[in-house]
Amino acid sequence: MNWFIFIFLALIFIFSPYQKGLYFDTDFYGVQLLVFGLFIMLFLTLIIKKELSSIKPVWVIVVLPFFYLISLFNAENPMGAWNSLLRWTCYVAFFLLLYWAASRDKKIHQLLPVVFQITGIWIAIHMLFNQFGWLEYPTAFIFDRFAGVFQYPNTFGMIMGVFYLFSLMMLLQSRNNLPTFILYAAPLVIFMICFIESYSRGMFLVLPVTWFVGLLLLRPLKQIQYVLYTFISVVAGVMGTVILKQDTPVANLIYITIISGIVVLLLIFIKKWISNPKFDKFGDNRLYRFIGPAVMMVFALLLLLDLGFKGLVYQQMPTDLQERISSMTGSTSARERVLFTQDAFEMTKESPLFGSGGDSWASLYRTYQQLPYQANKAHNEYLEFAIDIGWLGLAGMIAVFGFFYFIIVKKYRHSDENTAFIAVMISSLTILLHSLIDFNLSFGTVWLLLLWLLVYGLLGEENLGAGKLIDTKFYKYGIYAFFGLLLVVGFFSYRFMTAEHDYRLAINTNNISEKEFHLNEAVDKNPYSHRYLFASGNLYIQLVNRDINVEANSQNVIGIAGKLTELEPNNSFLLYQAGLMLEDVGETAMASSLFEKALDLDDFGTDIYEAAIRVKLELDREQTDPSAKGNHLNDAIAVYEQLVITYADFEKNPIGNEHNSRKFQVSDDAKSMAAEVYYMLADTVAIETILMGLESDSDVVEDVVVLLVLSLQEAGKFEEAADVLEAYQAVYPDLAERFME
Repeated sequence: MNWFIFIFLALIFIFSPYQKGLYFDTDFYGVQLLVFGLFIMLFLTLIIKKELSSIKPVWVIVVLPFFYLISLFNAENPMGAWNSLLRWTCYVAFFLLLYWAASRDKKIHQLLPVVFQITGIWIAIHMLFNQFGWLEYPTAFIFDRFAGVFQYPNTFGMIMGVFYLFSLMMLLQSRNNLPTFILYAAPLVIFMICFIESYSRGMFLVLPVTWFVGLLLLRPLKQIQYVLYTFISVVAGVMGTVILKQDTPVANLIYITIISGIVVLLLIFIKKWISNPKFDKFGDNRLYRFIGPAVMMVFALLLLLDLGFKGLVYQQMPTDLQERISSMTGSTSARERVLFTQDAFEMTKESPLFGSGGDSWASLYRTYQQLPYQANKAHNEYLEFAIDIGWLGLAGMIAVFGFFYFIIVKKYRHSDENTAFIAVMISSLTILLHSLIDFNLSFGTVWLLLLWLLVYGLLGEENLGAGKLIDTKFYKYGIYAFFGLLLVVGFFSYRFMTAEHDYRLAINTNNISEKEFHLNEAVDKNPYSHRYLFASGNLYIQLVNRDINVEANSQNVIGIAGKLTELEPNNSFLLYQAGLMLEDVGETAMASSLFEKALDLDDFGTDIYEAAIRVKLELDREQTDPSAKGNHLNDAIAVYEQLVITYADFEKNPIGNEHNSRKFQVSDDAKSMAAEVYYMLADTVAIETILMGLESDSDVVEDVVVLLVLSLQEAGKFEEAADVLEAYQAVYPDLAERFME
């Protein structure tokens, strides 16, 4: 059974990255169900055979999904909270399955790094085939940067860095035979090419740090090998990036293959050379052990100075790489990450102990942001954990994984052949460090890579019974509880998967009845997805616009808008979208209420300001009570003035415009509607102020001129009206005709 489980896990591990790195939950449901099915089989087998203690050494990991279960009851984003719970239950089940299988058979344990390496090689080759034009994976390139199966250059670059370091360290094992040595040496060049071509500034900083940690952990002789292997592979990788600039795919492949072959031969030569007995004097001398790192620190300092002053090394680099390195200082994206961090800390105060549920950042960040950036991820996974499951959950996560890495460090210290443990540690450290500045851990594939490394490290040659450190009679209760949780979330995972299937059927049909049926099915199976609710609401709006069952379908839209606002009451974007749906079916007052709530949560939503002013204008037109006439107009002006004041404060910020991806502004449409309100309130001065603030090429200038002229005429200021008309007549020849109408 252990081989049966391992083969399935290996297939998942190898092929799952091509599901966009398992970033999207809809791609993950099928994988979850497969893993859950395997775990149910294993659990029942262990119960029957009374071998539950075989996973006792790592049972503590089962507590992690329960942090997400607790936060589910306080979820700001119910769909995100459910998906996070499903993911973490799957991660833990995957880990336990792999640990059990590998602990039962030494051959499986020996295959773990092989499967890991094969996965990395194919991810890199897949990217190169896209570069050559032989494959067309969606969004494999982002602004000419390698993004690969992850469709995100920074994570792709991080993954290539992980495989590069892992290969580099595994090459140093004394017991490597020739095929194994080639397995790790041959892909070094393509890993480095893909790493460089991702142009990830964060990884350009993280990789040298984790590489240096690896150097510190090695013995003197292996340090020499490590440095030489690195130098040769990096130079070869840079040569490979230069070759890729040529538009000759077949020739490029041949050149890269030749370079890789030369690198393999050079590394074999170095390995044999370093095994010469004359080098034995280096041995384990502690002094020698620190000479290498000290020398590398000097070289690193010289390199930094060279790059900073654009010296000899800098001049030899490809132009694209030079530009990327130069942009590291003063980077707006780096500064924006500081803003994310500050806002995330504020967000954690919402529910500091237990968190606000999975994916809360995406729902709440507009409420907490200092500047109008657009970011559905905080770009700091640890702060996202604190937001999602609270500081208590984050502490629990650090404790569990800290315990596992403590075991690996202990094995490293007691092992004579310890390079495999170093490979695990520095590869894992690369992922964990880079996740301080990016959202790598949002990809399911990244977690599978991390867990795979963890199992390999925990089951190393030195058998230091991890279970002795956590010897407790309560481990069975923890595993039983986890199994019960898995059964529950497995049911929901299946429901969500079938709901997504129904949604796809609805999207792909033009038959109204079928579309309605499938959307209702999707919503029934997964009432937490706002995508399904929006699709259903838009369908009913179309039916209303076609005069089909207007009253019933309008009520359906009202009901869906109500569900959306109950689902995420603190998500300004959802409130705004629900308000638009209500506006489309003529429920102006209800729409106005939602727009006001959205504005209370979001200072920088230009569209929300426009919608709020627009519906208040409409409410005034619908007002039949003369005594109440004008109340809504005053409310509209209050919204407009709020927009103007907020924007004025925003403009005072010296870095505001550099972090305005939401394009916050006092829009021309808002100005035009405000001018109309001021006309109805007979405020000529305010209209003139708006006109003076418009750009000459604005599409609304003519409309505001008309409103100003009419306002002046109604105020009896005919000469001033004539002057305004004459001033703009040349620019707008048809202006006079509009007054004749």
